[in-house]
Amino acid sequence: MFLRVFKAEWMKVRWSIILGIIWIAPALAIFAGLSGLDMFPGSSKWLTVYLMGVIQYTTLFLPILVGIFAAFVCRYEHVGGGWKLTLALPASRTQVFLAKYLLVILLAAGVQLLLLLGIWLTGTLLDFGGSFPWKEIGAKIFFGWVMLLPLAALQLWVSYLWKNFAAPLALNVIFTIPTILVAQSSLGSYYPWAQPFLAMIPSGQELAQNVPDLMYSMIIGSWILFFCGGLIMFNRRDWT
Repeated sequence: MFLRVFKAEWMKVRWSIILGIIWIAPALAIFAGLSGLDMFPGSSKWLTVYLMGVIQYTTLFLPILVGIFAAFVCRYEHVGGGWKLTLALPASRTQVFLAKYLLVILLAAGVQLLLLLGIWLTGTLLDFGGSFPWKEIGAKIFFGWVMLLPLAALQLWVSYLWKNFAAPLALNVIFTIPTILVAQSSLGSYYPWAQPFLAMIPSGQELAQNVPDLMYSMIIGSWILFFCGGLIMFNRRDWT
């Protein structure tokens, strides 16, 4: 039954719009990375492009894009009383919530994969030299996706609560703007919008010096809070 619910959610998505925006964040990150190549002469061009691109990517583009994904997976139900129709189907509310959440995090994974492949393709075409550091960059991008899981749950929670499509996006932008400043403070590890940045910034960089050893415990805790809180309210909410 869950696969049917997920397939239904997949078919609701306006893929023409999603496919039109999903590549923008990786492309902007790579462009920013290329513009900073001259700042670290003698260093690995692969890592330089990644470092210079990932700063803006994780502190601005990626959190906003995840919010857009969450808003889109709820947009169909917000239009014309679609929640009543969706929840009247022979599927539990938990399955509907899980399907929407899975779709959001899969879209986020797609963005991360595009970033990884985009850096590799760019470096190959421009002949960066040496082998591509799949292990180092790939691990950072993967853990950045893991750090997105709490934020995705929070964004989905907000998106199904507010019928206005623009409201959750505006709120997301407001909390995204101070990310770079919060990430460099002692509060960075507690701030969902800053957690992907802290995970993806290369180790040894000055911007990553405030990452505590217990960061991953905080991630698990925040994911449990946002995911379970969103699921419980979704099940209890009166959709009439």
